[in-house]
Amino acid sequence: MNTTPVKVGIIGAGNMGGAFAKALSQLPHVHLFIYDRNPHKSNAIAKGKEKFVVCKNADEVAVSSDLLLLSVKPQGLLELVGAITPKLNSNKVLMSIAVGVSTQSIADAAGHVCPVVRIMPNTPLLVGEGVFALVLDDPTLSPEIKQVVASLLERMGKVYIMPESKIDAFAAIVGSGPGFMYVLWQAFEEAAVALGFPRKEAKEMVLATAKGSALLAESSGNDFQELYEMVASPGGTTIAGALHLDRTGTKGHIADAIMKSYLRAQELALLPQK
Repeated sequence: MNTTPVKVGIIGAGNMGGAFAKALSQLPHVHLFIYDRNPHKSNAIAKGKEKFVVCKNADEVAVSSDLLLLSVKPQGLLELVGAITPKLNSNKVLMSIAVGVSTQSIADAAGHVCPVVRIMPNTPLLVGEGVFALVLDDPTLSPEIKQVVASLLERMGKVYIMPESKIDAFAAIVGSGPGFMYVLWQAFEEAAVALGFPRKEAKEMVLATAKGSALLAESSGNDFQELYEMVASPGGTTIAGALHLDRTGTKGHIADAIMKSYLRAQELALLPQK
């Protein structure tokens, strides 16, 4: 795996930008340059970490970095790209994590001066278990740069290289997925508390169940229906609860929530870009 020293710049130190910064700081060959309009955010992330350089503005990040991660809201992304374009050159790479802003739009905003990569992450990257979509459709990307970017992400989780046409669906399933799971886990926790367990213990029980279930599903090779049938004994407690979920359309509602997320990603692509 590639461990050549690499300079990574991050513009935007919000939830996802901060998650990337913290995860990348664990990689010994990565040197980080970070900027946020709110200096408290970038200073808080960099505090006590020698490999971070907190920059005074976005231009400084662009000048200092080889790979430039753009972690800003989709509506402001193209304006940012246009502003930093004078500081870019063909040896740099723009990496966007914005939903709904295409590779072509970003490349156009930058005057095609450098290659563009799109990444769709999720927050478990904070613990080295991220899941990433990686779009390498830009024809100006060299094989070496593709390997460097993929290698960085692989150090933080699982990477799926895919065409740009699939990234919005990936965002709905994997990007938003942790949020949906936390909602479900909250429901488990509330039920456990209602049944008399202390909240701390309830949370521990839910997390242990979720972790064990995921590990079993991963290691067994069985599909989800087969795993369900291992639990749902005839006339038992699981089937009684599962029938209620079927009657109330819960599975369909969950699928609908993912589809709503997908449609929102499609809507963002149609919003006017600054």
